[in-house]
Amino acid sequence: MNKLSSKLVIGVVALVSVFCIGVSYGFKHGAENRANLESVVLGAVLTAQVNRLQSGTEDDVRNVEGLMNFYIDFGIDGFNWYQTDGNQFLSNMFLEEHVNLIEKSIITISKFRTENPDKSNPELVANLYEAEEKKLYLETLEARKQTIAIYEVKELTK
Repeated sequence: MNKLSSKLVIGVVALVSVFCIGVSYGFKHGAENRANLESVVLGAVLTAQVNRLQSGTEDDVRNVEGLMNFYIDFGIDGFNWYQTDGNQFLSNMFLEEHVNLIEKSIITISKFRTENPDKSNPELVANLYEAEEKKLYLETLEARKQTIAIYEVKELTK
């Protein structure tokens, strides 16, 4: 191999290495960036909710409970999405802590939801939607129920 060929090989290897390191860093940094941005917004929402709880009025407490129930159901829906559409390869690489907690988290949520069923009227809510959206909403509710049934009976492990 002549000098030009070896320089070309070294250049290509270096370029590919830098690209791979950049992609890896970008994915990890992107996930951390999103999580940190969401924590700021969540902090603002929770600040308002703490103020409502501190007011002690029945309407404010009910409002906070409704929001928390929404987040609980949203957690179940997020788990279902991750199981079918999530990128498990990248999650295992860059969000290992989350992946390690996902089953424990869904078991906790499912046990809670079994002991504390959603007090809203899903059929009434479903009627607020048009045909396609209503179908999707009802499918999401059914998937939520199935997930709860599967995970509420599992035991938490350390």
